[in-house]
Amino acid sequence: MVSSGNNAWSASENRKSSESISRLNRDSSEEIARLSRKHSAELQYNQLKFSVLQQRENQEFQRELAELNHERAKEIEAFRAQVNFAINQKNLDFQKWRFEQEKKIQYDILQLQQDFQRDLTQIQHQNALIQMRERLREDKSPIHNPAFDILENSFAHRVMPLQVLISPPQLNYDPKTGKPYISGVEDTLAEEIHQFLGQGYAGNQKWPVQFLNGNWISNSQGGNAALLSLHSQLKNIPVLILDTKIPFDELNFSVGYWFSGDVSFTRSSILSSQSVSHLLHESAKKRALKWEEKREKIKASGKDEAYIKALGKVDEENLQIYYQELAEIAELKQIGVTDLPIRKEYKITEEDYKTFYRYLAVWHCLAIGLYADILFLGNSWENTPLLPSLIPYLLEKYRDNPLLTSEFWQEAISSIVKVYGEFYNSLRSDFAYCGHEIRMELALSLANLPSEYRCLALEQGNKAFSDWLRANDAPSDKVFDLDNDADCQLLKRIIYQEDKPFLESLKLLLDKVKDVDRIDGSKSAGVKSLIAGWEFLDRLGIISNVSMMEFEKSPKITDPNPKKCDNISETDIKNQNTYTGEPTMNNNNENQQATEILKSLQRLFSDRPEVLRLLDPTNLDPDRVAGEVILENYRNQEGFASPVNFYVTGKTRAGKTSLGNTIFDGKQTAMKSTGHRDCTFDLGSFQSANNLRYFDLPGAGSKEEFENINRAILCLAQIQPKRGRNPIVTEFILSDYTDFTKTQTPKQKTISVDEWQSNKNQLIYGADVILYVIAPHEGLGRDDETYMDDLLSLQKEKRGSSNVVFALNLHLTEKGEPKYTQPNIEDAYKTITDIYNEVFPNHPTKPVIIEINSLTGLGADKIAEEICKLLPADKLGKMEEVLGDKLKEKARKIRSKKFREALIYIASRLATFKVDQSFDNSSDIVLGSYAAVYSYSSRVFKKEVSNGENAYGVVSDFAGQTKESRTENITIKEPILESIERFRTISEPVFGNVEEVNQIIVENEEIVETKRGGFLGLDQKIRGSRVDKVKQPKVIEVKTTRYQQIGTKHTEVSDGYQTAVTGYNDKIVGLKHLKGGYDIIKGILAIGLGIESLPDENTGNFNHIYEAGEKEVNLKIGNLKSRVEQVMNNSDSKKAENEIISILRKALL
Repeated sequence: MVSSGNNAWSASENRKSSESISRLNRDSSEEIARLSRKHSAELQYNQLKFSVLQQRENQEFQRELAELNHERAKEIEAFRAQVNFAINQKNLDFQKWRFEQEKKIQYDILQLQQDFQRDLTQIQHQNALIQMRERLREDKSPIHNPAFDILENSFAHRVMPLQVLISPPQLNYDPKTGKPYISGVEDTLAEEIHQFLGQGYAGNQKWPVQFLNGNWISNSQGGNAALLSLHSQLKNIPVLILDTKIPFDELNFSVGYWFSGDVSFTRSSILSSQSVSHLLHESAKKRALKWEEKREKIKASGKDEAYIKALGKVDEENLQIYYQELAEIAELKQIGVTDLPIRKEYKITEEDYKTFYRYLAVWHCLAIGLYADILFLGNSWENTPLLPSLIPYLLEKYRDNPLLTSEFWQEAISSIVKVYGEFYNSLRSDFAYCGHEIRMELALSLANLPSEYRCLALEQGNKAFSDWLRANDAPSDKVFDLDNDADCQLLKRIIYQEDKPFLESLKLLLDKVKDVDRIDGSKSAGVKSLIAGWEFLDRLGIISNVSMMEFEKSPKITDPNPKKCDNISETDIKNQNTYTGEPTMNNNNENQQATEILKSLQRLFSDRPEVLRLLDPTNLDPDRVAGEVILENYRNQEGFASPVNFYVTGKTRAGKTSLGNTIFDGKQTAMKSTGHRDCTFDLGSFQSANNLRYFDLPGAGSKEEFENINRAILCLAQIQPKRGRNPIVTEFILSDYTDFTKTQTPKQKTISVDEWQSNKNQLIYGADVILYVIAPHEGLGRDDETYMDDLLSLQKEKRGSSNVVFALNLHLTEKGEPKYTQPNIEDAYKTITDIYNEVFPNHPTKPVIIEINSLTGLGADKIAEEICKLLPADKLGKMEEVLGDKLKEKARKIRSKKFREALIYIASRLATFKVDQSFDNSSDIVLGSYAAVYSYSSRVFKKEVSNGENAYGVVSDFAGQTKESRTENITIKEPILESIERFRTISEPVFGNVEEVNQIIVENEEIVETKRGGFLGLDQKIRGSRVDKVKQPKVIEVKTTRYQQIGTKHTEVSDGYQTAVTGYNDKIVGLKHLKGGYDIIKGILAIGLGIESLPDENTGNFNHIYEAGEKEVNLKIGNLKSRVEQVMNNSDSKKAENEIISILRKALL
């Protein structure tokens, strides 16, 4: 029951729950339906509201859009109006501008027309003045030929001839007065001059001379007035005028001349106030003396006096006058009168006048020859003087002329040679390296004269010898001694295979003058010693060829131990170096290539040793040039304020004496360096021009006796004798070589050691500076170390410091290779420094060590610098002025001049080569020469471009441009063929009506009113006019029409086709390569000068380098292009080269 009750209760509860759930569901559904209806209503409301709002927005948008469209339309219209206005305004402005321009153009045209008319009028006026002036000149000209005839003739020749005119003292015929003259002076002069010129000048291509005889007008002008008149007309050609005047029996002979382009003429007097009557009497007297010889022979044959007098005629009379003259002179002499001239009047014949005329003709011939030679030598110094070769002709032709004595010829020939010598001296500065060759040609020409005049040839030969020595940096008055080692070394340095032609010429000259009595053997000593030295070296086979020399000869010097030589920096040591041969390219292959390029360039100058020396970059090293400047100062200039005692000591063979020879230019030749172990046994001294006393001591570390001389001179303790010998020195010989070149012997005296070491003597000769010369390749032994220690110790005792400068002399072999090694130099530095520190412990200074070459002068500037550091200020004088920056500046200028000389020689020679010629196996002349000049310049100035290319790559573009500019196309005319239609013309007559109008005359009756006559017209007044009917002719026109031919109709019809030439095209069939000319000169100079101008700290870009050099070239020689090209076109290669050298030297140096 309980269970049933529970179940019933559960069932009841379930029913209640079900009902509750149903009721809740029903309420929820109703609520949901109510909410749904409410939401739908709200949604409909919102949709309706949105539609209304959207419609309202659309209406507002449409209204705003309409307003915007309206505004935009208004703006467009306004913009369109502005554009139209602007266009209209521009059109107006353009029209206005056009009007102004047309107006300006018209004005300019009018102005030009006015200017043209004014210029035309002025030109016409000037031409009229010129014509009037020329007519006046012709009327007043002192010569017959018009100037333009002479000018035209001169310009027609390849080499412009010298025009020669004579103004004789008398004329055969005076065209002004028509008065004939008896004298035949002009004809005689003209004939003699023509014969002389025919021996060499007339028709000569090198020395063309034209003689215009019979051209002078005597009564027109004379003297300077005539010269001025002729110069104004003929100043563009060379002219020589020979003027002879005889006022008051006095002969005056002068020349007036000018060369092409001279702004004024020059007048020089040759003979002045020479008595003509005296010359005529001398001729008569000498003919009488010749008759005297013949007379004696005739008399000896038995002829009587009457016969002899009749045969002698005038000569017999003159002989008797001569006897009277001698008798009067003797009579006066007996009474003590010796200064009263006795002159008898000899009888003058036509023969005497002829003798005088020929005497005058010889003066004319010599003057013409001399001035012609000077003219053509100035044009090209390769033109050997021609006159000396013609003098034998004059001597032979006029040997019987009584006025042309041997004294006359001696004086005349000497004067001529003197003029030649002065002219060659003027060339010395411009052609220092080839002046000896030019002068040698003159000497050989003079050697062909008769023996009594050949001394003049030797004189010129000696001058050529001196010029050659001077060009090779040797003493100009040198006499070589083959027993002197220094002289042999000098000969070996300056003689090359390329000097053989010059040396053979010297030898030939000596052979030609060897038999001349007037020549003293001392006059040819220098030449003979050079020939002997040359033959000696030639027999040994040690004469080198300059063109094959290597560039890597000089030693490379480095600082082996910079830490132990604090006072010598690495830079200082590098600055001591000569050219080391280090590559200026980027690797060894390129360096080898550069060397080969330079060798190829040298081979082009195998005939010019002086140029080959310039092409060795080592000779232009700044340190070497600086050394040369210092050496020149030692030799020739003022320097120290008071004498400076400079002692040179060291081991035998270290190079002490060689250093002295180098410093003093070998002038103390007796201070021999033999190369033997004990080569200097006395104290040699020499005082230079700059107050430096040079003392050359016997070698240390050699025989005890010689070392003791060294020690005694330096006041060192002598070495004690060993093995019973007695090397202690008590006296020695002092040899002074200061005047050796004059006396050929040194001043010697024996001086005791005690006297030398006395305080009084040491105040005068005590050592200011001691140069200790060491040869590193021989090493320093125990004796050397002992000597060095003693020397430094004495200086410490006497001075408290060292006045010793240690010089490492870097010896080279004959091939230019170092004898020393790097360890040798390091050992020398270490030994010197160790001994110095032992003698001067804890001293603030360090040993002074420099590196030199005693044969080349390397380090001479450092020696001078160290001397100045050790001297007190009162002794320095002007020596400081040549050191430091001034020395560098002077050395830079000298190096620049030598470098530019080398460029001039290179450019001048290569300008004569065709651009397609081969330079070496890999390039043509343009590319090869540009690469060679680049390599040479880079090595001289130790600069290179930064683009990493080799020499050929750097210059190839510029070489290509040059070659292209010097290459022309060879073309032929190639015809252009076309087929052209031919036409022919058919003519047909055209007929038509032709209307003609003809005029005919017919009779026509007309009524004519006629006035009546009567007295005073009364009938006319009373009765009036009368009317008559008359017949008169009348012209009428009649027209007629005719059918006839009125023309011809021409019609062209085809007549087939034909092939015709319508033109020509230029077809290239080859290339014509020209000589390098100005273009290659410009390229070579631009490369060299561009590298020279490159700053040391900047390697630069080659294009910029070339542009910089090109600017300088254009500035210096840009205006000479036409002149250079004219020389190239009008001269052979050798002559062109020499003329271009002269042109470039004047422009660049």
